Amino acid sequence: MDILVYVIFYLICALNIVWGVKKRRSNLLSAAALIIMFLLISFNYYGPDVEVYANTYKAVGEANGLRAALNATYMEKGYAFLMYCSNGIGFDFYAFRIVITIFCFALLMSTIRFYKANPNFILGLYMAYLFFFDSIQFRNFIVECIMLYATRYLTKKTGGNILKYFLCVAIAASMHTIALIYLSLVAVWFLRKRSVCKNVFVFGILIFAACVMCRPVLPRLMAIAVSILKRGGQYLSLSSRFSYFIVMAFHLFSLGTLVRYKKDVVDCNLQKRIEYIIKIQITIGIFMFLCIIDGSFYRIFRNLFVLDMIGMAVLYEATPIRKSSKIILASEFIYVGGWLAVDLVRNYKMNIIGYAMNYNLIFDGVPTIQALQYMGVAALCLIAVACIKLLFKTKKEYKKGALVTCK
Repeated sequence: MDILVYVIFYLICALNIVWGVKKRRSNLLSAAALIIMFLLISFNYYGPDVEVYANTYKAVGEANGLRAALNATYMEKGYAFLMYCSNGIGFDFYAFRIVITIFCFALLMSTIRFYKANPNFILGLYMAYLFFFDSIQFRNFIVECIMLYATRYLTKKTGGNILKYFLCVAIAASMHTIALIYLSLVAVWFLRKRSVCKNVFVFGILIFAACVMCRPVLPRLMAIAVSILKRGGQYLSLSSRFSYFIVMAFHLFSLGTLVRYKKDVVDCNLQKRIEYIIKIQITIGIFMFLCIIDGSFYRIFRNLFVLDMIGMAVLYEATPIRKSSKIILASEFIYVGGWLAVDLVRNYKMNIIGYAMNYNLIFDGVPTIQALQYMGVAALCLIAVACIKLLFKTKKEYKKGALVTCK
């Protein structure tokens, strides 16, 4: 059965990528990708973090009252509250993950559509790399999807968007405190001039270079910071590796690709979306020095990995110049392959892919009644997502197929 799962997964992954490369779109392939990933994430029962999550869920369920439930785990209060509510409804651990996974994928798909990217291309590349880590680091997966969704509110500075963005950050931070770093992205609203963007970019490079030169004394400084942060410092190991120079290189590589080929995009609306992705990456790049201080900050940038993929995918599909299109496509594959290589090297002692693929409740066999119950939960979640989508449906900024050329 394990071999069959691998074959099905990688076949769907490859077909989605091929469709993306051919600039074609298939709702059937997108649905197949979402279904296989949904099953693998929701019903995974073994891995470095999965067992911890399962035991914590059980501990919260056995707690007497809300206060006891919130104090039954070291995890953030928002996530603990979700577990408490889920236990109160009578959901087991897997039903709980079903609900969260469906809503996370709904946010991910909404983000892909917002930026007008090819869903097949993005989902295929996501399956090839980031999916394996999201299936293990579940809370980080939630933060990632919320913050990717929240980036739409950075494209226009209005009172409503400001409130919505801060609300998204607050919800994400209640799942994992690392989300607080994304408050800095509000600086995007002030990066209106090209000269300001260049200055911020140079500032980030200088900070990174300074931390490299001061690396021997950084652990002592971080020890002081941990004592101040207390709870927030629990994620810090005060250790880093020189592999983060590679992370910095790939960050600059994707940023350079977006900046270099943005002008080749004819559609002004798409060009503006890419501009905001560039501004987001320039802003978050200021904090690249944190990876030199501590390896735990690595996920700050990996959480926005999909945004880079979206930017390059939009460039590839919207660029009419054939030569530029080929270079962008090659850059996309180099970028994804580079991140995958770095992460596999970092976690060489762990069978990351095997954890996601080999230990699954559904594929290992589950009682029919229990399977039907899980299907019922999934169906209710899909109905809820559809209702929410209809409730908050807004007018499209421009009609499909309409071309607004840049002056």
